[in-house]
Amino acid sequence: MAESMRAQRRWYESWWAMALWFVVASVAVRLLFGGMDEWLSAVIGGGLVGGAYAAFFRMRQRKDGTISGTETDDVPALDRRIRRGDIPDDPREREAMDRLVTRRLEQMSARRFYWAFGVLIAMDVAVGILAIVNGEALTGLLFIVGGTAFCGVLFLLRRRNIKRFEGVRQQLRGAHTEATATSGAAPASTEPSRAASGHFGD
Repeated sequence: MAESMRAQRRWYESWWAMALWFVVASVAVRLLFGGMDEWLSAVIGGGLVGGAYAAFFRMRQRKDGTISGTETDDVPALDRRIRRGDIPDDPREREAMDRLVTRRLEQMSARRFYWAFGVLIAMDVAVGILAIVNGEALTGLLFIVGGTAFCGVLFLLRRRNIKRFEGVRQQLRGAHTEATATSGAAPASTEPSRAASGHFGD
């Protein structure tokens, strides 16, 4: 299983690539609103935010790998296969995928999601109000409107992902049931029956 999983890895899904993209995006946004005069603080702030994101992302991957029974670096590839509905042939990979799907569904449970959803909206509104109080009305409005719109997109994506994960889990468990039934079936006898051969013993 390990070799086939490693073959599915992509560099752009690695934790360091994700952190790098986050740093670039953070620096670009700060330069866009603060101007090029703020490039040093933008780079330092982006680096700190990117480092914190990388640490959080890696910690989450390790926990996902432990729960699913795969290596940490194989989690993004397994997630990608789940999104595509690519059911592996290897029974161990199917079991790992099933455990990861179950974890993803637990993470998107209503209680956890609405708690995180509320915190995210509160943070966006707080940052927006702070910017407006400091005289940056446009930036504040962008934070409030953009953050609210982003949370709305997350809500729609959650519903879509739940349906996808439930469908993948049904396929995985259906394949497992079919494989179990096939392996548990009694093999057909290839030896001709004594009655058919006309031999009943001496």
